[in-house]
Amino acid sequence: MAILKRAEIFSFGINPTVAGSFSAGGSITVSGSLAIGGTSSLTSSLGITVGAQISSNGSPNYDLTLDAGSSPISIGGGISNLHSFTIKNAGSVSLFDIGTIGGPISITSPTVTKAPGTINSQGGDITFSGTILPRDNDVGGSLVIYAVGAINLQGLGDSTHYFGDISLTGSAITLGSNINASGTVAIANTSLLMIPTGTMTVGGFTQTGTGTVSLATSIVSTGLISFEGALTIIGATTLQGSKGISIPSSITQNSVNCNLTLNAGSNPMTIKSLGSNAMPFGALSITASMLDLGGDVYSSSSIKIDSPITISTSTKITSADAIGLTLTKPVTVAAGSLAPTLTLDATSAGAVDIKSLGSSTAPLGAVSLIGNHVYLSGDIASSASVGISGPVTILAPVTLTGDRGISLDQDLVSGADPFDLGLIASNGTVSIK
Repeated sequence: MAILKRAEIFSFGINPTVAGSFSAGGSITVSGSLAIGGTSSLTSSLGITVGAQISSNGSPNYDLTLDAGSSPISIGGGISNLHSFTIKNAGSVSLFDIGTIGGPISITSPTVTKAPGTINSQGGDITFSGTILPRDNDVGGSLVIYAVGAINLQGLGDSTHYFGDISLTGSAITLGSNINASGTVAIANTSLLMIPTGTMTVGGFTQTGTGTVSLATSIVSTGLISFEGALTIIGATTLQGSKGISIPSSITQNSVNCNLTLNAGSNPMTIKSLGSNAMPFGALSITASMLDLGGDVYSSSSIKIDSPITISTSTKITSADAIGLTLTKPVTVAAGSLAPTLTLDATSAGAVDIKSLGSSTAPLGAVSLIGNHVYLSGDIASSASVGISGPVTILAPVTLTGDRGISLDQDLVSGADPFDLGLIASNGTVSIK
């Protein structure tokens, strides 16, 4: 062990073996590789440089800690066969692969520049306090991070220094700040995946594993976005997948009024349900070539669905904002389904603006529309009843069919042009104010 005065600059020989604690007021330099012969620490206020790889000299039980304060640390090769590896403080870090056996990897630095490759902890957690960036000549390279324990990362890439494919495998995984990748970000988690902030700009995003997912982020993908775990929204979230969005479970939230935007582009999307009466979303916006809706949708604000919708079970869509509830495309009954009921409720606060609901060959069950105004641009077909609460304006030729009755509790008028109107209640009555 060598204890150095703070004024000294310490330079090891070529390919030294060290064990113990080394402290320098100046810099610490190793011109070649560094072998660790026992649990060790290197501390320097003016930076640490290792020219090649760092590894144990035989035993995988040694821990290594580096501390450069606000100065840089540069490691010119891989780090392997250590029990744990820690950078306590550094102004910046440059390194290659890291592999530990049994212990954690922890790096505290605002910026880490890394060559493509792996960060692997076979027994501990992996924690980076700052952003991991590829080197200038490695933009688009792949990154693999694997931990038996948890992974906590604050950022991966930026708009000019981005990775290609990124693979993250661990128990609990927390991602903060931004992620930029030209390839697919593939995450496998056995416990909670938490993404509480930031923006992802990626070529694709896939989440697999037995763990759940909590999001308050924006994921913009030129490919597919897919989730295997149960999805909870914890803050404003946008998912935009140019090749689609796959969410097999219901989407819930842990607090009211979280805004949610789902944009699957020109691809179909399936959603089981969104929110609940006790825990509604904030503003909801959904875009897809076709939406297979398997349950209710609740918003404390506005709802806009820019997609044809198919339903197979009784469904309620509720908003509570002055902007109201807008369905820009028809709602139809899924093949083989037996006339599910449909309720569109904008309360007395907002308007309901819809195209057609059901069809003569596949009618809905009972249809209920509630709003401070209801705008109709297409037919409504029900094998049961049609009930509309609120003044009605028709914006196109419209036929309302309610086999067991039609009830409108306020005025019905045509828009700027006079349009044809048909009211058919083959086994009931028509009631209009």
